[in-house]
Amino acid sequence: MKTFRPVHALLTVVTAMIFSQTAAANVAPENKVVVIDGSLTEIVYALNAESQIVAVDQTSVFPAQAKKLPNIGYMRALSAEGILSVQPKIVITTSSAGPILALESVKKAGVDVNIIANQYSVQGVMNKIDAVAKLLNKLDNAKQLKQSIQQALVPLQPVLQGQLHEGDSNRKPRVLLFLGMQGNQLMAAGQHTQAQAMMDILHADNAASDFHGYKPMNKEAVLAANADAIIVVTHTNMPEDKIYAQFSYTKAATDKRLLIADSSLLLGFSPRIAQALTKMTSVVYPQFKL
Repeated sequence: MKTFRPVHALLTVVTAMIFSQTAAANVAPENKVVVIDGSLTEIVYALNAESQIVAVDQTSVFPAQAKKLPNIGYMRALSAEGILSVQPKIVITTSSAGPILALESVKKAGVDVNIIANQYSVQGVMNKIDAVAKLLNKLDNAKQLKQSIQQALVPLQPVLQGQLHEGDSNRKPRVLLFLGMQGNQLMAAGQHTQAQAMMDILHADNAASDFHGYKPMNKEAVLAANADAIIVVTHTNMPEDKIYAQFSYTKAATDKRLLIADSSLLLGFSPRIAQALTKMTSVVYPQFKL
């Protein structure tokens, strides 16, 4: 049986390096950048370019320092007035932001608006890093950042290459992923979601693949799905004990394969992609000791 070297210490070092703060944080913004999309904000901080940010959006919750910056609202409900109020020179966002008319109005006002494609894969994260680094003149930092991510992914290669299966069988593990919403409602992730993309990377089957997007699942549907692992991601303060109680009847809970984690980590496709995949692996492939 193969043994694999520990990864937790490596991930700790990588995270510390990625999100280290510099004295430049107190320097007046050079480019006056508005960043719209939490994954891009993480990238800007990881590139040590945060001194250029003048505002972010509501999805920019990591690192914690980003929450102290001026906020222009939710990325899917942008207003041109809100963005222009901070007098940016550059806007960096992704194809998930909108409405597009708001961004077009900002562009007509003379702001350099850059929309980066969202590609939900490890390579997609690398592509976003390159795109942001080019805009902010941080190409050397981007090279180091990508190398650190690749290094953190090395211990996960047996998983990423599809070498593992569910227990002693030859089948893929079945996974249910729920997104925690306001009001403590849980929505199951179907096809064409970031959750599905994460499962694909891990070579796991989505136990809710019979629908697209997110929808509620009742107890009978959850039992019928017969998931080997259940993952709940949330950006709200949902009590964990209530979440565990909600799934106490499942095989996943009995087998201690129930994970609760922050949505910006697990579904963010950010520089923390290795940490996200490591967390998911702990319940998707519990036999794989990291």
